[in-house]
Amino acid sequence: GGAVCWGWNGADRASPPSGAGDTFVQLSAYARGEYGCGVRAGTGAVACWGDAGGYYGAPDTNLGPGGTAHDPYPGVAFAQVGAGTEFACALRNSDGHALCWGDNWEGKSTPPDPAPGFSGYLQLAAGNSHVCAIRAADRFLDCWGGNGYNRVFGAPANVAFAQVSGGSLHSCGLVEADRTA
Repeated sequence: GGAVCWGWNGADRASPPSGAGDTFVQLSAYARGEYGCGVRAGTGAVACWGDAGGYYGAPDTNLGPGGTAHDPYPGVAFAQVGAGTEFACALRNSDGHALCWGDNWEGKSTPPDPAPGFSGYLQLAAGNSHVCAIRAADRFLDCWGGNGYNRVFGAPANVAFAQVSGGSLHSCGLVEADRTA
């Protein structure tokens, strides 16, 4: 459907695209930032609005009301996007691989190399300078980026997750019932 945002609208962060054909299947607003991103219905393209900090290819850092950023992966359809501090990651529709762009401080925009037999991710969440994603094969987590406060290496091992959410200095997840190793 159409995106609706509310609250403080500094840097047009609460002004998503709202023209004809501006419908989305998923949204992510970065809590400490001044922008949001969404996956467009039909095409799977990522659109962002607000102040992207110049990390999305926009010539002006303020994307303006309903502004959309440069498409970092033209022609690639995504299923989900996660917005973090001056970076974003999204799951490619075709295979569930994570593609990231923007600032790469602490490796937050560099997903791990897929292991042989990797079948993609089901869901991801971006935090301040880290990302966690649920692997499709076993529903265990892969996390990357900054490890301050044990955000990356503190993720529970051998625990199946149904959903994960990234915060500024922490992450949370819903454990899938009866799925721990």
